[in-house]
Amino acid sequence: MAVVKEAATSERKEEKKAAMAAKKVVIRNKRRLNKKTDLAQLSMCIPAFIKLFIFSYLPMVGIILAFEDYKPRQGLLSPWVGLENFRFFFVSGEALRATFNTVMFNVIFIISGLVVSLILALVMYEISNKFVVKLFQT
Repeated sequence: MAVVKEAATSERKEEKKAAMAAKKVVIRNKRRLNKKTDLAQLSMCIPAFIKLFIFSYLPMVGIILAFEDYKPRQGLLSPWVGLENFRFFFVSGEALRATFNTVMFNVIFIISGLVVSLILALVMYEISNKFVVKLFQT
């Protein structure tokens, strides 16, 4: 009796393994069918990748200029000075003034942008022509 039970359980295990293998084949086949749609979706991302490269990674080349004694004729091949430019900037006393100006400009731009946005929102709220309101909202 015990031998029959063991044979039955081993047959069930083999059936489960076969079913799992069949599912894997089906899943793999479905994945192969999706490769065409995946290619179409990835091709739609190409403009975003180009924009990302142009505006995020390409400007990083200019960071090199901070560490060079830049000469326009030599371009990026100007002599390397390392941190000497930064040392000169912080010793000259202009660093504090430049930092203060940067912070103040940002505060002014944030406040003025907020005020202008609120004024425009209030003006749009007062417009009675629904077509014009919808036009400006989009």
